[in-house]
Amino acid sequence: MFLTPDSQRKRTAGKIINSLKKKLKFPKGTSVIVDKKKVGPIGDKPITIHLSSNNEKTLLKAEKKTIKFLKEMKSMGVSEIDSSRKEGKEEIIIDINHPKMASLGISTEDVARTLKIAYDGELVTSLQTLEKKIEYRVLLNEKSRKRADLIKNLSVKNMSGSLVKLGTFISFSSKPSDLEIYRRNGIRSISVTGEVKPKKLTAMEAAKYIEENLIKEWNIPEDLDIEIGGEAQKSKEIIKDVGMAVLIAIVFIFFTLAVSLNSWLQPFIIMSAVPFSIIGVIFALIIHGQNISMFILLAIIGLTGVIVNDSIVMVDILNKNPGDKNSSLADKLKQISAMAKTRLRPILLTTITTLSGLMPMAYGLGGYEKMISPLSLAFSWGLLFATLITLFLVPALYAIINDFNQEKS
Repeated sequence: MFLTPDSQRKRTAGKIINSLKKKLKFPKGTSVIVDKKKVGPIGDKPITIHLSSNNEKTLLKAEKKTIKFLKEMKSMGVSEIDSSRKEGKEEIIIDINHPKMASLGISTEDVARTLKIAYDGELVTSLQTLEKKIEYRVLLNEKSRKRADLIKNLSVKNMSGSLVKLGTFISFSSKPSDLEIYRRNGIRSISVTGEVKPKKLTAMEAAKYIEENLIKEWNIPEDLDIEIGGEAQKSKEIIKDVGMAVLIAIVFIFFTLAVSLNSWLQPFIIMSAVPFSIIGVIFALIIHGQNISMFILLAIIGLTGVIVNDSIVMVDILNKNPGDKNSSLADKLKQISAMAKTRLRPILLTTITTLSGLMPMAYGLGGYEKMISPLSLAFSWGLLFATLITLFLVPALYAIINDFNQEKS
């Protein structure tokens, strides 16, 4: 089902889903899972627990326990609990009494061939016409193939040529088969998934709670592997990668400034406003009720370059007239203040024009975009905070370090 754009409707996708669940009536015993399409690079479920074991009983027991635990988390905001294991058609499980079969002179291959002929058939001959090739296959008729008890009456030829009924040495039972069998690293696996209500619980918080209250408290069998995946795992990987990108960007900017300015201290002055931009981003997320995401982290990386540009403009004008070392402290501060005032208009104009372009996207004026709007929001507030810091903190730090250098020389 596709919805009209956010700007053209009053209800969110979540509200529409809740409304449909209340209005639609399903038969008893029917389980209906409604998935909401995710926007962004993380398409996984917020909660995903991978259970892996080649022991079917252990795996099914673990699946049951995990689903029960997630159902207990419903009051915390967990919903749409589902399992990757789906039941298919009924299947017949044949158990062979191997010692008795061997004493009768019959091999497993003989039994398999007999069952294959009975249910899948065997090609005995074919007739080629002008138009097509007609094949003749021998097998049980459809009515007989539906009778499970007929299996015991099928005969198989032993080594001496005698016919022995399968019922002499086999027994069988039926059970629902798995619609699909999933494997992780070659081991049979079941994935239990769930959704969360963002206002109550985040994927990271849910993963932490499951880790502490399910996995650590569980006496896990040796033949069972449990792994938390989904959105929480992907988020950790993204945060780690973006954190490394931020570190590389800061180091690269620092050394570029150090070489250009021929100073190891002035790059610190220029980059001093960067941490305060992060405070602005965090403040924006809190007051707007947004969660941190990959796009927020990308905004922080972009902010680093913009903020450094404003600080360079300020430091450059201060470097042109650093002041006389014989001047009094009051005179030095007046001179730095006067020079900083000359950069007030360029820095404010740069910030205002940037904010004018970002704010409409941040607040969805003309249309809200779920990926771009949070990025613009973080960028805008981070830039606003950093600009105020650039105008006051950078000149103050410059005055302190310049005074220290002059006294030292």
